[in-house]
Amino acid sequence: MRFHLVDRIDTLEPWTRIEAVKRTSSSEKYWATDDSGHQYMPLPIQLEVLAQSAAWLVYLSTDRKHRAVLLSVGAALARSRVGPGDDILAAADIRSAGDTIVVSGHLRVGDRTVLEVEDLMCALIDADVLEDAASVRDREEILRSGERS
Repeated sequence: MRFHLVDRIDTLEPWTRIEAVKRTSSSEKYWATDDSGHQYMPLPIQLEVLAQSAAWLVYLSTDRKHRAVLLSVGAALARSRVGPGDDILAAADIRSAGDTIVVSGHLRVGDRTVLEVEDLMCALIDADVLEDAASVRDREEILRSGERS
């Protein structure tokens, strides 16, 4: 099963920064439930929101030639939960670029920081190896138009 965890790109500064939005809903399949019955987004899914945002930053910065594939996470600090209906703002900044890309960033819901991440290390992979270029272009158009996927 494939999860598209970026719904809109708000800011893009090639080779520098991206701000993207993930709109959540209770119909998504990844929710976990705590002992009191409240649903929340598991930490690995939160990390994936940031990683997918970073992947879009790399893809668009390389003129659609490369994708970033997560290799490791230096540090992650969960500060608050994400629940159904929350709009998540993902902000990712490239810290270094070469054969690998290192990104740091955070997720916010409103004025709450829900996750801080340092040193996401990503490998660069030829974009056409991972996905069909036409389908990725279609997805990019949706993300840049602000439409919900």
